[in-house]
Amino acid sequence: MRLFIVFTWLCFLGVLGMAAIACSSDPPATHEQTAGQGGDFATGTGGATGAAGASSSDSGAGVTPDGATGAADTPESVCRAAVTAQCQRRIDCGQGISLACFGYVNLCPEYYFGPGSNRTVPGVRSCVAAIEKLSCSDLAVSALPACLIGGARAMGAGCAYGSQCLSTYCQGGSQQCGTCGDIGQLGKSCPTADCEPGAFCNPATKLCESVSTIAHGAEGAQCNQNTSPILGCAGDLVCAIAQGSTTGICTALPAEGKACTGLGGVACASELVCVRNADGSGTCRSLAACGVTACDASSYCNYSLTPPSCAPRATEGKPCVLSGDTGQVPCIDGTTCTPLAAGGMQGACIKPGNARTVVCTDSTTCPFPLRCVGGHCGPLDPTSCGN
Repeated sequence: MRLFIVFTWLCFLGVLGMAAIACSSDPPATHEQTAGQGGDFATGTGGATGAAGASSSDSGAGVTPDGATGAADTPESVCRAAVTAQCQRRIDCGQGISLACFGYVNLCPEYYFGPGSNRTVPGVRSCVAAIEKLSCSDLAVSALPACLIGGARAMGAGCAYGSQCLSTYCQGGSQQCGTCGDIGQLGKSCPTADCEPGAFCNPATKLCESVSTIAHGAEGAQCNQNTSPILGCAGDLVCAIAQGSTTGICTALPAEGKACTGLGGVACASELVCVRNADGSGTCRSLAACGVTACDASSYCNYSLTPPSCAPRATEGKPCVLSGDTGQVPCIDGTTCTPLAAGGMQGACIKPGNARTVVCTDSTTCPFPLRCVGGHCGPLDPTSCGN
């Protein structure tokens, strides 16, 4: 029996595959459906893509919350931590994502703390933990934490980023000035798939329902993400549905050594990639070791080689790939894989903050989603969009 992991993708593009960016929320937020639009949490289309376990910085360097290293939190550090946590959580749940999601860290701190934003450094820091604990079922229907609060600007006001808007949704924002959008109220219809904090748009009823109504079954329990109330799964479990069926079973993503289909199908558990076999099938493998041979911190198991061997991680300025598949190329510690375009899985390893030091002639030469301003890459200035 072939299993499909079923997820609901809301705003646009096939996010994380992101072909276009149309709104801005928190990086990834429903209406920011691809990170960056207008709210929080980038989402996309389709099901699991096999990217589970991958990360923009496989070592975690550069994206680990400052609170974990002893350094004092700053607007930039907590903004980066929250954006990264959202993107990484989608990957860990096997919900396909493009590298562009992680690109929104380049907009920090303005992305969260521009004019009109009501967010605070302590508030965002506390929200990171809530994001990291979000169940895969909640994430699949964009039942997101309410802690990334909206701003002071009402519907119709000018905005650059979703954090400035009461609705957390800036239509058309992120790379150009947009307009604060509306958001669905509890019990009301949600044709745009965005609801007020603490609520989500039920894919079956098209009504905003409280996140507290979602049931979270244990492994082996029946699940159904197209009913009301939603029958979800606990923690990292996903709802695996047999082809032709409407209900599924709460299932853990495949562990190391187990079968997977990778891109477009069943992803692997966190920290693993789906390696292609000669017969076309896939097997979940770790990047940290090639069989019994462990790779050191500056290398990874390159499954494109025959036989697979430990190879150097990409260094600063070098190409990297976030695919969750055989072709994954991670970055060295201290750098993150930064997207160079809105779509795709390829980028370049850049130290946090260095994306803004890139010299440019036009915006096509800047790391996504930065723009070329005065010869250097930088974010959209939120003070230029409304007041």
